[in-house]
Amino acid sequence: VGSEMCIRDSYNNLMKFDVRECANMLDKPTLIIVGKEDRVVSMENSKKIYIRIKGDKKFKVIEKCGHSMAMDMKKDEVLREVSGWFERYLK
Repeated sequence: VGSEMCIRDSYNNLMKFDVRECANMLDKPTLIIVGKEDRVVSMENSKKIYIRIKGDKKFKVIEKCGHSMAMDMKKDEVLREVSGWFERYLK
């Protein structure tokens, strides 16, 4: 029962957090990848976060992809984007 309550409390706290409120503090290179068919995080919310980021940034939409893009059929495309981003910024 204790662990279930801890998980429920953690989830409830996470649901109260709105990343859009602090996105304007990001001034480091940021890659936002969204699945066009994501039913968990809307494209609109992802764009609102992206617009507020001050540093170098990229917004990539993966067609025919949902929220679990790293496990989706498009995982190779996602990995190429992430790898390219790392190569550019983690030299």
